[in-house]
Formats: sequence, C-alpha cells, structure tokens
Amino acid sequence: MCSYHEQTCSISASQSVKDAQIQDLQAKLESEQSAKALAVSEALRKVEKEKDDLNAALEKAKLEQRKEPLN
Repeated sequence: MCSYHEQTCSISASQSVKDAQIQDLQAKLESEQSAKALAVSEALRKVEKEKDDLNAALEKAKLEQRKEPLN
C-alpha cells in the first residue's frame, strides 16, 4: 500500500508530465499558426505585386493607344 506522500508525489509527477505535454502542444500550435500567417502574407504580397504590374501594363497600353491616332 502506498503512503499518502507517495501518492501525492506520483500525482504531482503525472501532472508535471501533462503540463509539459500541454506546453509542447501549445508551442507547436503557435509555430504552425505563425507559419500559416507568414505563408498568407507572402502569397498576398505576390498577388498585390502581380496586380500592380498588370495595372501598370494596362496604363501603358492605354497611353500607347492614345498616341497611335496622332502618328
């Protein structure tokens, strides 16, 4: 039969292991969330650059089209 002190130590050790597992899982979750946020930011930046490039090309085409009748 275990003494009260042994049972308390066992419960405390078990709780410490569970706390460590929870902290590890929380750290992994935060890391994955950060990675997803970074991926979204990079994708958004790429799409915005493509949009800006297309807008610039459109404006250039409009200007060239306006100049053609004058030639």
